[in-house]
Amino acid sequence: MAYNYPRTLVLLATLPASSSSTISFTSDITSSFSIYYVSLRNIPATNNVSLNLLFSTDNGGTYLASNYLYTHNEIISASTLTSTGNTSTTASILTIALNNSASSGFSGDMYLYNMNQTIPAYYKGMGCCLDTSSHYHITRFSGGNSGTTAVNAIQFLMSSGAITSGTFILYGVVET
Repeated sequence: MAYNYPRTLVLLATLPASSSSTISFTSDITSSFSIYYVSLRNIPATNNVSLNLLFSTDNGGTYLASNYLYTHNEIISASTLTSTGNTSTTASILTIALNNSASSGFSGDMYLYNMNQTIPAYYKGMGCCLDTSSHYHITRFSGGNSGTTAVNAIQFLMSSGAITSGTFILYGVVET
């Protein structure tokens, strides 16, 4: 039996990247929602560079530097499955660094849970891109931060270099 959880998305912010060192949502995560949805559109994926996520508990004044955890399951053109994960890292990694540059940007969707609550915040999502060898990289990712101070801002950044292009769209989720 399939479970259907009706949800309504409320658009909160759209941030385009243009050689941006970071993309931050600092005033949109409030007590109005405990679940948020982020649409990642055409984020450049290059050799050995990953898209990372940081949490803040002071509206983006500083970002947590420890206690992140994450896991990935990546399928490369239905022939190779790679699973990775880590705890106590300095950032939560959303995309696995490619061995080949991508010929298309990474696009995906993610949900953020327990935002602005005094329990650990976490996320889950899925995305994909096509590399220059015509292999699809399909990634399922999840993770969070084990801290219990309310998370009220998030920041996306590359493990090296700038986010040269792409769009980040944040929605509040209303469960009906």
